[in-house]
Amino acid sequence: MKYRVRVDMSFDNAYMLDSIYKKAEALMGDAVNINQGEANQEISCCSFNLYNHDATPNQPCVVLKSAQCEG
Repeated sequence: MKYRVRVDMSFDNAYMLDSIYKKAEALMGDAVNINQGEANQEISCCSFNLYNHDATPNQPCVVLKSAQCEG
């Protein structure tokens, strides 16, 4: 059995970004990948984005930081 954590939070400024990212990144060493290399693989990862969907005209998010589980 596996346990999954999913978090999706938006902030008005980048104040918390580095703190949250460092905590998430530190946990990546304990995360596992499921069915790696298979069609139904699920790779543990975390990413932090600049959310631009509320811009005019609408813009895609920009990935500021991203990490994947090695194992």
